[in-house]
Amino acid sequence: MTIRVFSLSRLHGISCFTGFGFLATFLELAPIGIGADALPSPDLLFCLAACCALRRPKAVPMPLVFLLGLGRDLLMGAPVGIGALTLVLTTVFLSESRSWFQKRTFWSEWLCCVLIFAATLVVQWFLLAILFVRPPTVLDLVQLLTMTATAYIPIAILLRILFRTNHARDDHKSGFAS
Repeated sequence: MTIRVFSLSRLHGISCFTGFGFLATFLELAPIGIGADALPSPDLLFCLAACCALRRPKAVPMPLVFLLGLGRDLLMGAPVGIGALTLVLTTVFLSESRSWFQKRTFWSEWLCCVLIFAATLVVQWFLLAILFVRPPTVLDLVQLLTMTATAYIPIAILLRILFRTNHARDDHKSGFAS
């Protein structure tokens, strides 16, 4: 039996990820604009999880990602578990693919994350259709994809400023759950 010891820097990273995860979830609850033609809020939790999985994977334990995703599903009235499942799968994929991203520029990271998010939207759409739930329209998905792609950049910049994280290759330089 092994006992996992959390260093203070890892505990700090997990705490920061949790706090920002709650903040992202609550910010997502508010649509951008008022009325039927209001734009959807970007998937800030995906952006946060993706950035952290690429830069500080030790700060992103999968049970925590699942719980944050599940909480968001419940708060948003979404089918419970679908968003959490795809969030965990994409976070695991990004974390495991981290070495590939280390050799790329930020813009290729951004493009890959946008494409991965698009794939998660397709998976969610098919899961909703299989469960006989009315899936969102293609226009709604394109708007969500656009808003999330746009939000990824400031979230990456914010993490860089707050925690001195740069691109995925800078894991050893910061105290954010090194």
